[in-house]
Amino acid sequence: MYNKLYRFIFFILSISIYSAKISASTLLPLGIELFDFVYDKMEKYEATQQDIYIYTIAPYLIPKNTVDITPLNFLKYNSNKKINIFAIGTETFTTQTFSSGESLETIRAGLSGMFNKNIFFFSNISLDENKAEDKLYSGKKWRGLAGGVEQSFLFAQFKHFNIFAGRFKSFWGIKKSLLLSESNALDGLQYTVTYKKISLTYRLAKLNQLETSLTTSVFDNRYFAGHRIDVRLHKKLRIGLFESIVFGGIGRTVEFNYLNPLMSYHAEQLNNDVNDNSFLGADFTYYPIQKTKIYGQLLIDDYQIENNSQGDQEPNQYGFIIGGYSVDFIKSYDVRLEYIKVTNRTYNQAFERNRYIFENKSLGYFNTNDFDKINLSVTKWFSPLRSLSLHYTHLRKGEGTITDTWTEPWLETNGDYSETFPYGIVEKSNRLSGQFKSFLGSYFYLDLEAGIENIKNKNNSIQNSQQNKFLTIKLFTFFSKSI
Repeated sequence: MYNKLYRFIFFILSISIYSAKISASTLLPLGIELFDFVYDKMEKYEATQQDIYIYTIAPYLIPKNTVDITPLNFLKYNSNKKINIFAIGTETFTTQTFSSGESLETIRAGLSGMFNKNIFFFSNISLDENKAEDKLYSGKKWRGLAGGVEQSFLFAQFKHFNIFAGRFKSFWGIKKSLLLSESNALDGLQYTVTYKKISLTYRLAKLNQLETSLTTSVFDNRYFAGHRIDVRLHKKLRIGLFESIVFGGIGRTVEFNYLNPLMSYHAEQLNNDVNDNSFLGADFTYYPIQKTKIYGQLLIDDYQIENNSQGDQEPNQYGFIIGGYSVDFIKSYDVRLEYIKVTNRTYNQAFERNRYIFENKSLGYFNTNDFDKINLSVTKWFSPLRSLSLHYTHLRKGEGTITDTWTEPWLETNGDYSETFPYGIVEKSNRLSGQFKSFLGSYFYLDLEAGIENIKNKNNSIQNSQQNKFLTIKLFTFFSKSI
């Protein structure tokens, strides 16, 4: 394991001899922990400034002089039409009770820049041992690595309009969005139209195909379409309303009604008598006092309004998040408290093609359903580029999953039907950890987390309890050159 680390560090150090010196606005892609640190800083800035900028659609175009991202100068752009070539290497060490330690590598390389003052581009490839070891990964592997184009997109920014086109990661509403999270890089487009305190956003993406038979090469095509409107009702209050739909089938292509950002997709699939999977919801951000925000999101998959037939006894399927975040709650200390709940069968559907997943993972932040959890974090900032956090999580997880075979037990009963939440045998866990994050000079970033977790009824099995101690170390190194 250590020989691999030495080879890896030697390789990166041998090529880390340049650092781009570019100063301008920054378009910061999602989905890389190194960049997530800056998104954490942006949230601090948001809670402190409480400005009119809409923080509900990512990636962000980060203005100058908002947060310190000095070590990531290679992601800054200007209009001199230079191209930034960069590489990011990650070594991840993990060890925990009942399992041996392992070391996995990820190497990313790419380029970014501007065609002019309005049009940006970003593209990178990755070779990833972590992804190859993921049991949910179904793609090709080469010598223990999963590789390919991770993200590749154009971004055009104008006064009242911006658009992304290509393969990119995004989130809607909040970073832990139940609707659309940064976990997946989807091929398609996303645009936002803004007028004064109102913005309208639309996204269309192609999802992975599903083979319909083991003996044929016939596939279900699958697509995602979504739209949302955000309104800044007051300096202290923003409300967003959204709708999305997963649709597809054999030979089915993108349909014009789902290209319309002003159309009701749920009404369309009902009126056309097609079985697509629609979602509705809302989110908000409220700033009650300086340096503090309260936020939440509600996602509705299926909600029974009528009670006219036995089919109306189907349990409601929904999820929500409510949280609070305070900057400098005590000087240099930030505090966050969240409660999350997602009911059984949410994201699932009778037809596999309509499940709310992409390549075996949820389109939302949480890759499961039938759970609730409480998160509490306290973060001490030693400098703009260094922090130490204490995290506590209490989780209850039922037997349900997104990929369960669809059943309808309410049709097999007479009268009222109900289920416990969480469903079945409940796994309960309490997790406590400390996490240190820091840039180390101009070329390195460290993310270290260690803690302990007590689990009761692990994997939803009675009397299967254990205590697990864990340690994760992620070391990033990066370099760039402007050409």
